[in-house]
Amino acid sequence: EEYQGYWSGLRERYLKLGYFDPSRLAKFIGGRPQLSAVYRIAAIQHVLGYDLDSLSGEDRNLLRETVRDRLYHIRSFLEPDEIDEDEVAELDRANEFLSPEDPVLRNHWLFSSQSVHLPSGEKKDNREYDNKVKRERKSAAREILHTCGFEISFGLAVDTSLEGRFAYALGQIVEPPEEERYMDRLCAILDERYPVPLVNFSVGRSSVTGEEWVKPQMDRAQNGENGSKAVAALALPLPHNKATWDLVATYGEAANKQYWRWVSIWSTDGYTEYAVEKLLEVGRVFEAVDVAAVGKENVSTVTM
Repeated sequence: EEYQGYWSGLRERYLKLGYFDPSRLAKFIGGRPQLSAVYRIAAIQHVLGYDLDSLSGEDRNLLRETVRDRLYHIRSFLEPDEIDEDEVAELDRANEFLSPEDPVLRNHWLFSSQSVHLPSGEKKDNREYDNKVKRERKSAAREILHTCGFEISFGLAVDTSLEGRFAYALGQIVEPPEEERYMDRLCAILDERYPVPLVNFSVGRSSVTGEEWVKPQMDRAQNGENGSKAVAALALPLPHNKATWDLVATYGEAANKQYWRWVSIWSTDGYTEYAVEKLLEVGRVFEAVDVAAVGKENVSTVTM
């Protein structure tokens, strides 16, 4: 009894010391798996007692991320007999408690990294989990669009830190005439940099409407702002084959050259030498060497 009393008192002191710092609480909840669930539950319950207005945005995000990661770990890797249901229940409560009301702040984490840990967990089917992440992102983009409107959703679409992930999800949910409004703005901001937002938006859009969506958009973009760049950008996700390259060439030399400045070739469909020559024309020597390695038997000695 003395032994149990000693450890019980020590645990309470240890936890109270940790309570002064949200980063220590985060370690209790997610970073110390060797601790029993009793310790983590006590830390989670303390989080649930916070006045959220007293937490900095950074501390709140840290705690929320820790709670999500812990739920992901439990539901992904633990066997049923290893799971403490009381801990899971408290973690679910904390995840809801720490989630901001603002849809942008609440959902931003879904787009901030290619690999995200959903609190619902991941089982052995990686493809199904990837699809689940896409569905979550699509739902979040729809909520942000309908709640916050065009300007905020467009700002997220072109946010470089999100690497086009929000733009892709946005492309999956917009409908005409909103689609044209986004397309016009995305084309208007094009410069010499690789057009991540427009490419990802168009990939998301064509994933819903089909690849046949692309050519009418190229026709429409040709006469708009940054027409040549827009045509080239829209063609980038198309299959890397002679049919695509012939199509791009019909839009004029400027669009054709811009396409070859941007494109990253992963297949040549038997036209390796043609692709190599096009890359050389725009000065992309190292990329041409890489493409030549894809099908070196199709590249003449003269070109090599």
